[in-house]
Amino acid sequence: FAAAQTHRAEAAARPPRRVMFVVNGIVPTLQLSFLKPLQGHVAAGDMVIDILTETDITAVFDKGRWSPEAGAWFYDRILKSSPDLIVCCRYSGPHADRVVGAARALDVPLVFHVDDDLMNIPPEIGERKYRAHNDPLRLATVTTLLREATLVYCSTFALRHRLRQQGVRAPVTHGAIYCAARIHRIAEPGPVARIGYMGFDHAHDFGICLPGLEAYLEHNPSVEFELFGSIPMPDRLKRFGARVRSLAPVADYAAFLEALAARCWDIGICPLGHTPFNAVKADTKWVEYTACGMATIATRGLVYDDCAGAGRGLLVNGDEWQAALQVLSDDPDLRYRMAVEAQGHLVLTYSEDRLTRQVLDTFARARMLQPQVACEPTRLAPTVPDETGLIPLDPAP
Repeated sequence: FAAAQTHRAEAAARPPRRVMFVVNGIVPTLQLSFLKPLQGHVAAGDMVIDILTETDITAVFDKGRWSPEAGAWFYDRILKSSPDLIVCCRYSGPHADRVVGAARALDVPLVFHVDDDLMNIPPEIGERKYRAHNDPLRLATVTTLLREATLVYCSTFALRHRLRQQGVRAPVTHGAIYCAARIHRIAEPGPVARIGYMGFDHAHDFGICLPGLEAYLEHNPSVEFELFGSIPMPDRLKRFGARVRSLAPVADYAAFLEALAARCWDIGICPLGHTPFNAVKADTKWVEYTACGMATIATRGLVYDDCAGAGRGLLVNGDEWQAALQVLSDDPDLRYRMAVEAQGHLVLTYSEDRLTRQVLDTFARARMLQPQVACEPTRLAPTVPDETGLIPLDPAP
């Protein structure tokens, strides 16, 4: 028995040959969490990736994408791909039952990757997205995948804990990091000339720093401000004229990082409202700002305390945004040292190689789980973390 277990473990540790991703669209989560970390294996020819999206269903069936006919097409599409592993990445689209059925028919593991509390999306993210995410059909998809997945892979420990509180019984794990990046622009010394905020559909969070930002721009007439993403420029900032500008979103993640680095911001800001939804988010903005050579100012008490602590950023509460921006403007050496410290931490802790190992280790765990999950749920979890930093699984309660 021990020899058989060892053999299974060795087989599972080898990267799967064919991986299918089921997603709503080619969203940033898919790109930064999987496509980017796995690109080396794909380029080397030892892994083939197939992507099936809700957009693909819509292209064929239009408004009938939730129909039984669309479900049959979806199921057949998965079977024809014949993957060794299926990953539903933040998926909330049609036919979750067909995905589960195809995984069972193919006898392959099903991983459900979640990077938000998808069962409790708040209105603050924007009315359109709020209505879409809270559609009963989409909530049913998320519920099905949380119940039936071989392994639920969370972006953060806080999200993993939240899902357990919500009664998720499938094995759940999370990684030591969620987002990784190489250095796209080395931090540079000098005075603060340009600052910015990057965000999508989170105007509520940006609004937290807006009064302080406005006062700061008023008292620092040589500094420019840029808003990168889908949030419109607030009316109260338009009075600064050419000193403020909006930059359109960039859909491709690699191109987005290059575009962000090219803006040469001296400071990037990370405001977050103290909400249950934000409490389980990842520290992605700090990673991206740091990779692009910026010092970061972030909300204290949520997701940035570890990465931006110890001199790797400035953590603020409430109405401290103006003062924080002014501190880094008045002391350019402090701002530069902060950015340098952050980039050193990024290289050591948030490397692309580490995220690649973490993803492959997650796949291996799912493959180990898949044949046993129904009969031996308490024997599935490793007892210690490994060198990738992936945290041991919770056994089903």
